[in-house]
Amino acid sequence: MVNRGRISLRKDRRNMANTDCFNGLTFTFNNASSDLYGLYMGWRSASEEWSTGLDREIVKAEMNMVRHIPNQYGVKYQDVLSLEFDIFHQDGSAFTQQESRSINNWLMHDTYKRFKVHDNNTDNVYYKVICTSIQDITLGTFRGKHIVMETDAPFGYSNDVRRIVDATESGDISFSLNNTSDDGVYYPYLTVVCDENYEDVIELINLTDDKTMLLEITNVPIVDGKKVVNIDTQKFMLTDGNNNLLPLYKIGWQINSDSDKAIQSSELYWFRLLKGRNDLEIKGNGKVIFTMSFPRKAGQLGEE
Repeated sequence: MVNRGRISLRKDRRNMANTDCFNGLTFTFNNASSDLYGLYMGWRSASEEWSTGLDREIVKAEMNMVRHIPNQYGVKYQDVLSLEFDIFHQDGSAFTQQESRSINNWLMHDTYKRFKVHDNNTDNVYYKVICTSIQDITLGTFRGKHIVMETDAPFGYSNDVRRIVDATESGDISFSLNNTSDDGVYYPYLTVVCDENYEDVIELINLTDDKTMLLEITNVPIVDGKKVVNIDTQKFMLTDGNNNLLPLYKIGWQINSDSDKAIQSSELYWFRLLKGRNDLEIKGNGKVIFTMSFPRKAGQLGEE
């Protein structure tokens, strides 16, 4: 079984009675600050070594008697990150039963939530996490909890970047977006909004990628006077203005059908941004909202 990449908040805590070991670090989880619970973060280890969680393995064929150099098909991450830290009152006092219940209920969710440490770094990196373990601990005279959080990826994310491009009047507009992802190609979240009477197509063109995403808007359901298509290009998923799943044929993508417009699923183009600057065009009367949160291979969590 592969060991998970692990990031530990490190600090010399040989003298747990010294409250400076906390360094004043707090965190935000699911839009609520640890300040609300009077919590500070602590560290388990004084080690100078830590893992960034970016362990990868080469995807390759096997060697045999005649093939001494195996074919290589790329690389993949071994696993997602596991974040571990301790939480305490600043004076190290024990949690009351009610405090313990409140903290446990705050941290325990079944879906990924945003987690961000308030440190001195300026990158504004956050993680999407699920808390997988909470253990009550005693360290000297200090009483606290040991927390383990598993992320959704081997990296963190930048703060959301939102760009609204309105071609409602002109029907044709050129612009550029910069993909600052640390992980190469990036698939943004798109929202396409058209007037309810619009019966034409919207073309999303990436000139840098030399590819076009074509959306037929005619059959898209009308919600509050608008035709809305939400496109999660990372999950290959479409929803309408009510967040109901939208079948591909509703935007004119005929998959493996007898239609003269039929295309193979392997030929589908889900809009993406190449690394760096992307020159783009929108053709058709509509508004497109780009929501991006770029991967950040941030290394150690909570570094001073």
